[in-house]
Amino acid sequence: RNVKTGEEKQHSYDALVLSPGADAIKPPLPGVGLPGIFQMKTIPDTQAVKSWIAEHNAREAVVVGGGFIGIEMVENLVHLGLKVILVEMLPQARLLCPHYHVSM
Repeated sequence: RNVKTGEEKQHSYDALVLSPGADAIKPPLPGVGLPGIFQMKTIPDTQAVKSWIAEHNAREAVVVGGGFIGIEMVENLVHLGLKVILVEMLPQARLLCPHYHVSM
């Protein structure tokens, strides 16, 4: 979907390659290994988050990292009805999301 014009097209392909990249950086913070803290790398990782949300009736989430995967997680969590806080060390989130403002 072209976000500027709204035009939608379908493209065919022979194979789909999902290449999420390098390992996520785990900050050296107390509690980083506690239950309910997830690292996003694979599709099963996202399924684990959805299961956690359902099992624990989660209503709020914090996403650490404003790269492509972090922004996607924020979007999907919001669609699930959660209040989401995005924590990003660098100002790159503004480049990925033009409507992002530091006050958000």
